[in-house]
Formats: sequence, C-alpha cells, structure tokens
Amino acid sequence: MRVHIATDHAGMELSSHLITALSASGYEMVDHGPAVYDAEDDYPSFCINAASAVVADQAAGVDALGIVLGGSGNGEQIAANKVKGVRAALAWNLDTAKLARQHNNANVVA
Repeated sequence: MRVHIATDHAGMELSSHLITALSASGYEMVDHGPAVYDAEDDYPSFCINAASAVVADQAAGVDALGIVLGGSGNGEQIAANKVKGVRAALAWNLDTAKLARQHNNANVVA
C-alpha cells in the first residue's frame, strides 16, 4: 500500500512520526512536504499534490491512500477535496476514521 502524506508547519512532527511508523509497518510512504519548517508555508499546494497523487495512483491500479495534516485538519481536508476523485474526511479518532473509510470510501484522511 502506498500512502501519500502532506502537511503544513503545524503537522510536521506528526508527519515525521507517521512516515517512520508506517514505513516500519511496510507501507510505502511518499512525502509531499514541506521539507523544512516555514511558519508561513502555503499548505494547500502540499495537500493538493498528495491528493492528486492518490487519484493518479488509484487510476493506474496502485493501492494508494492519503494523509493530510495541519493544525486542525479542516483546511487540509478542504484543499484535498478540491481534487476530482478525492474523498477526504476529517477524522479526530479511530472510529471516525474507520467510518469514513467504510461508509464513505474516503481515500484521504485529514
């Protein structure tokens, strides 16, 4: 499973942790940035790039999902949902994440 991940400056620590943990669990992680901390980064471009990569992979038959992170996840979810074919869901616990995947076929989680 390939997982595309993107964040803003508020989610960099969690993004780094998830990349390490999910890689160790056998997931192929693709980091869409940012590469360095910038308090004024423009997160929508990172989230849109990750979401676009999920859609492209799925269209090519690659088993792929996405994660977009930020301070609240709201803006990141909105940005990801701008990409045709993305169903990004805001999840704040395991239950909402599972329900979004099972009942809404979410392919990106914020």
